[in-house]
Amino acid sequence: MPTNSPSAPAVCGPPYGDRLGGFLIASWAVLHVPVLVLLGLVAHQAEPAAPSVAPAATTPGLPLVQVRHLFTRSSERRTAMHNITGAPTVSAEFTRADYRTTPEYYFETERVTDPVVLRLLDLCPTVFGLKKAVADLLAGRNGIALPASEGVIEPGATVRGEVIVAAGAVIAEGAFVTGPVLVCPGAVIEAGARVRDNCVIGPGCRIGFGAEVTRSLLVGGVFMKHTSFVGDSVLGLGVNIGAFVSTTGLRVTSGPVTEPATEEVCAHLDGHRIATGQTKCGAVIGDGVIIPAGTVLQPATLIGPHTMLYPKTQVGGFFPAGSQGR
Repeated sequence: MPTNSPSAPAVCGPPYGDRLGGFLIASWAVLHVPVLVLLGLVAHQAEPAAPSVAPAATTPGLPLVQVRHLFTRSSERRTAMHNITGAPTVSAEFTRADYRTTPEYYFETERVTDPVVLRLLDLCPTVFGLKKAVADLLAGRNGIALPASEGVIEPGATVRGEVIVAAGAVIAEGAFVTGPVLVCPGAVIEAGARVRDNCVIGPGCRIGFGAEVTRSLLVGGVFMKHTSFVGDSVLGLGVNIGAFVSTTGLRVTSGPVTEPATEEVCAHLDGHRIATGQTKCGAVIGDGVIIPAGTVLQPATLIGPHTMLYPKTQVGGFFPAGSQGR
């Protein structure tokens, strides 16, 4: 009977020792490869950075981005500011003015038909000089010829002082007018209206029952048909004043109100205080603006032409031309 030799192991995979070694090698790689990658990144960052190609800043120590931001701001400021040249000046302080304070910004002078009103607008480099220009006009101090008083003053109207009613203008029965006042052609001051103290009521204006105007220039076509008050202000072409609207010309933040007022009222543009030269300054309202009923305008409010104001009890500050005020 043949002798049987020991049987050889079946070949079904690597020996156990080989498998254990492969497992240990794979584990070592898993644990050490991330460490080697991190060490490579640190070594790469430690290399000296390439020199910057940006030009040397004129302001040492200021980051380049900040320098560019300041340059953009200064460019915008230069764009917004304009030298007023070739126009008559009231004083040295008005020789340089922001364009947003000029009459041309608020009123389309090409549509102004009355020569007296147009001359007033041409005379002043800023809107803040118009109130004084009206007072000088009515006192005969600025050389502008006034029209003859050939309009209609109806019986029952109360008219006192120097009141010029140009041809085609009407002061109706029951109206109260205290001069000096100029009522331009086509304007009507209706029953129950009150106009007083250095006013120019431009052509085509309608001042209705309960409306009061004082120390103001109405350029033309202004409608104030309801109870309202406009004082120390300038209103452009086609401005419509709603019921119970009021301008305010005097700030009450510095103590009790005294007459006459002594503290100058300042306007505000881009966060800067702009001197008005007035102790009472109401509003400057550009062409085509409608002031909603019940609105109170804060002192030195500036509203650019064709601005849309939404109903709101208190309005103040500056509204650019064609903007919306909520």
